[in-house]
Amino acid sequence: PDVPDSGPDVPDVPDVPFTIPNLQDLTRHVDPRIGTSNSGNVTIGAAVPNAWVRVGPHTVAKGSGAITSYTWDATTIRGFTHTNLSGPGGSFYGYSQVLVMPTVGPLQTDPEALATPFSHDDEVAEAGYYAARLGSGIRAEMTATGHAALHRYTFPEAAESRVIVDLATSLGTPLGSAIRVDGDRTLRGFGRYQVHPTLALLIGEAEPPGIQTVYVVVRFSRPFALAGAYELGEEAVPGVTSAQDADVAAFAAFGATAPGDVLEVSVG
Repeated sequence: PDVPDSGPDVPDVPDVPFTIPNLQDLTRHVDPRIGTSNSGNVTIGAAVPNAWVRVGPHTVAKGSGAITSYTWDATTIRGFTHTNLSGPGGSFYGYSQVLVMPTVGPLQTDPEALATPFSHDDEVAEAGYYAARLGSGIRAEMTATGHAALHRYTFPEAAESRVIVDLATSLGTPLGSAIRVDGDRTLRGFGRYQVHPTLALLIGEAEPPGIQTVYVVVRFSRPFALAGAYELGEEAVPGVTSAQDADVAAFAAFGATAPGDVLEVSVG
């Protein structure tokens, strides 16, 4: 309806700064590392409440039977996964999917070759933030929104730099995945996972429960020089920009880096 021209005047609202009385930053009291050892089943990483993403370090080998993706006594990081559960039971039923790992040097297609040492002395875990310096010299930092993880990698001097996106790594059973290069800044794909393997074993495979499909888009802050898709453990064939199988991954190559070069990556 039309708004009448006549009527009481609306008074001006003074521009008063909005303040919260007695506001305190209580996040400084949070130690996300509590429970990451002695069967606490806690995994660390960045997340906001009720989010689709919880990003954090992945320290366990594929097929190890681990309950959570991170353990305090680990000495290597294999990448950073995005669907981690935390607490009693943790990710025991097969989460911790979509592994992203920055690397320097020649392309390694074997996930075991991606493991790089790290030290708790160079690790930061706070509410909503995680950082670690990898043995490769890369400093990896990350935070999260409700739908995406935000990574920032600071590279050392290197002749070659890459980011690996692995859709097969999971604490469950990968059932199939696909990934493709889209333009010069983006990788897209999905993975299907059995996240309740014990329940599926008990009920049977006719109508297996617990199958989850995770869709992912990975965007880089600058164009990559080269990108490709491959099967884990197999040689990456030049010019192949898409792959579909149980164990697929992709790489984005950014060439040589100078000390302090920064690359930002969003994973939604």
